[in-house]
Amino acid sequence: ARLECRKRTLPKRQWFGVDPLTLPLMKDPDNGLNVPLVLLILKDLLTMLDGPKSEGIFRKAGLESEMTTIKERINDGLAFSCDNQHTIATLMKRWYKALPCRMLANVPRDDESDEFALRYPSYLTSFDTRLMSWLLDLLLDVVEHQEDNLMDPKNCAIVWGPGMIGSAQETALTGSHMDMGAMAGLTDTRFG
Repeated sequence: ARLECRKRTLPKRQWFGVDPLTLPLMKDPDNGLNVPLVLLILKDLLTMLDGPKSEGIFRKAGLESEMTTIKERINDGLAFSCDNQHTIATLMKRWYKALPCRMLANVPRDDESDEFALRYPSYLTSFDTRLMSWLLDLLLDVVEHQEDNLMDPKNCAIVWGPGMIGSAQETALTGSHMDMGAMAGLTDTRFG
């Protein structure tokens, strides 16, 4: 059903960089979490393209021109197609990075303890906890295939950390060491 969503007209709207609570939600049958429809569409494409098994998934960048075109088509409510799993994976990272308030912006950056994974939801709204749980579920699938994709928990933390912590105004280099530390504490505990 979700795959059909990319073939039919979606409402014309901004899907990236907006409050996710304003977006149409849909239940992910893989984990039962209601998340923005755009994430499910991108996840379906990523899965169809064997993204979780692809070497360097979420680490290798997608094609910039292709990402621009797909993002415009999504925002315009038009059907789109893509056969590059790295383009879809990069769009997913950019969706999270473009959130008005980054997911882990209020989480202490220096907490690398194992207990952090148990405490991180206390820093998030219930909806942000749901978005983070959905992402971690996806990353668990990626880590299950680390023999093929070379993406272990640490590599996932390195590629996702900078886009999850800090503000949308911060550059990728600002606080990146601490970003990876906090994200590594979370991923080591959740994935390890």
